[in-house]
Amino acid sequence: PGSALKPFLYALAIDEGLIHPQTLLYDTPSSFGIYDPENFDRTYKGPLSAEEALIQSRNIPAIYLASRLKKKSLYQMLEEANVNFPQNEKYYGLAIALGSAELTPLNLASLYTSFANLGVWSPLKWNLNSEKNIKSKKIFSSEASFMVLDMLKKNLHSESAMLDEVSKQKLSIAWKTGTSYGYRDAWVAGVLGDHVLIVWLGNFDNSSNPALVGREIAAPLFFEI
Repeated sequence: PGSALKPFLYALAIDEGLIHPQTLLYDTPSSFGIYDPENFDRTYKGPLSAEEALIQSRNIPAIYLASRLKKKSLYQMLEEANVNFPQNEKYYGLAIALGSAELTPLNLASLYTSFANLGVWSPLKWNLNSEKNIKSKKIFSSEASFMVLDMLKKNLHSESAMLDEVSKQKLSIAWKTGTSYGYRDAWVAGVLGDHVLIVWLGNFDNSSNPALVGREIAAPLFFEI
């Protein structure tokens, strides 16, 4: 899922008191043990607020926050939300903050509903007659959910010619892009009023294509839908 997982990392960091939206984070060359992450554009922005770091999807601040989590890691939170990984947490390491672990669009859809439900995750139900006795879980706080959604609503969506200014004012859209390693998956995940929308684009044989960048190819389809 690439950077589409970063909002959950920020929610966990808020719950641990590491950040609030205006906390200053540093987007500078950094090493975490033997791991030397880079940003998608291979540049660095220096000091910027947590809100800006999330909206601009900077990798270094995300890895820094992942390295500081003590109470619950992103991997553990995803496991709480019934995401079943083929490998253990050590295998993914801090890179899970950049979406290195495998998720399906259905996994991501159920995860993003937790932002719409004040931090409460529930399995997806296919229709109104689905099993009612489904256990929900509080995977992060209501406050963290509110703050992360508020940050994501400030993510500019000028990519879409389908929405005029009136429509943008009526419909608050909290959205996040994702691009996987090797340009194999392009994602957008978002909360729009009473709906969660997930867009995935890629090749079914898992082949790479440099056009598969979330903001460039998945975002226009997201807003058209």
